Amino acid sequence: LLSALQALTSSEQRGEDLQVIIEVLVLVGMDKDLFLSRVAGVGAEAGGSARQAAKVDFLPTLISRLLSPLASKRISSRDVEPYDVEPIVHKLINLLLGHCVGAPSELIHQMIEDIAESLEVVVQRSAQGNPRAERATLQLFKSARDIAKQVASGKTACQLQLSSARLGP
Repeated sequence: LLSALQALTSSEQRGEDLQVIIEVLVLVGMDKDLFLSRVAGVGAEAGGSARQAAKVDFLPTLISRLLSPLASKRISSRDVEPYDVEPIVHKLINLLLGHCVGAPSELIHQMIEDIAESLEVVVQRSAQGNPRAERATLQLFKSARDIAKQVASGKTACQLQLSSARLGP
């Protein structure tokens, strides 16, 4: 069925409409095996790295359609470009799908790290030229990394609150 629908994608607009339908059907039918096979396929093409495997795009046409109105709504030159945000949206969708289908925790962790790195780059780029904003973003990301390290070492949210209360301002 999916192959037949893809074969009908001869005209650009009708083809894009059908591609969105196909992507939604794939999303509805997504299970752990399909998710992992797609991720493993991309990972194998890219050398097998888990970080590269987390970059598969399940909904490319749908996401580009959703983000296309953003291109015309830039207010200032410091606004983030849609092409900066689109890969992050793909990664967030993949993370959501991976979580919903029960992907292995190592893959989920790698996907989260990849998203955090991408967000850091975009935020730093948007803060360029404003020294105060640059310092604030660096401090924010340093704090986020410290919290992530503590959580990875097994500390609970309650333990994190206690340790921050002891440190004080």
